[in-house]
Amino acid sequence: MASLNIRLSVAEKEKLMRMVQEGNTILSNLIRKSLSLTPPTVLEKRKPFI
Repeated sequence: MASLNIRLSVAEKEKLMRMVQEGNTILSNLIRKSLSLTPPTVLEKRKPFI
């Protein structure tokens, strides 16, 4: 992992971080959508794991 960090330029690191953040946003949106589709009882059982 250390060698990978050395090879990446600052611009590349920023681009990677942006991609990761966008991916996380898309993922959380999908999770939110799927949770809103589930009945409240299922939602309550799932909460501790989120």
